[in-house]
Amino acid sequence: MVLCYCGYGLSGFGHMFGLALASFVITKIIPRKHAGFAVFGVSFAHLTTCHVLNASGASWNAGNIDFTGSQMVLVLKVSGVAFNYMDGLLAYQDMSAWQKQAHLKDLPSLLEFMGYVFDPSTVLVGPAIDFWEYLEFAQDRAGKGLTKQPGFMLRALQNFLGNLLCLALNLVGSSRFPVSLIGSPEWYSEFTLWYKLFVLYAIALQSRMKYYFVWGLGHTSMIASGSPLTPPLHGPSFAPLTTPTAPADPGFTNHT
Repeated sequence: MVLCYCGYGLSGFGHMFGLALASFVITKIIPRKHAGFAVFGVSFAHLTTCHVLNASGASWNAGNIDFTGSQMVLVLKVSGVAFNYMDGLLAYQDMSAWQKQAHLKDLPSLLEFMGYVFDPSTVLVGPAIDFWEYLEFAQDRAGKGLTKQPGFMLRALQNFLGNLLCLALNLVGSSRFPVSLIGSPEWYSEFTLWYKLFVLYAIALQSRMKYYFVWGLGHTSMIASGSPLTPPLHGPSFAPLTTPTAPADPGFTNHT
């Protein structure tokens, strides 16, 4: 929460905290079978409205910080909890493999919910991990405490170097293929159709690198914290988070 307040000020933090609190209340009071759709509808509508009112695209292009970037991660998190809570209504034998691992028997407490939503390693730029994955680390449910993960700092360093590579590719690529090339005088007078297609691909590629950089930093912070949700030591820098073994007692149960 402190990160969000310092990064976005009272207004931006207020939007994020208010949406998180509203999502928790909606999930708690609405009929459970509709919780996921209700939370997603409200949170996505709020996100879209904030995007429009804040002119987020123009703001980002100007180099400004806008809270709607983090709010996109928040929407994924609050919607995920609500849908996982819905899945808890299903009979265990009728669940998919993912639902068996991710479903929630009970709604988390407000403290657990806010701890997950505003987890400092994921709240600003992601990755938006699921609630059960957060508990794997926060409560050490997988039994993989910090001291039981040899080489996790080496993994973090490996990932960080991959992040720097993405940053370098973005800096070099954006200088050679800036977005401003699209619609420029050269675009109409000099570029052939095939070169235009190449330029579009190059712009898309270099633009993606900056997002990979910030997402990778979030992932690196998770690895450096000792999280069990880390890629193999010799795997690619941006390998998907590994899936830990499901707990013996499937589904989250609130014991508070």
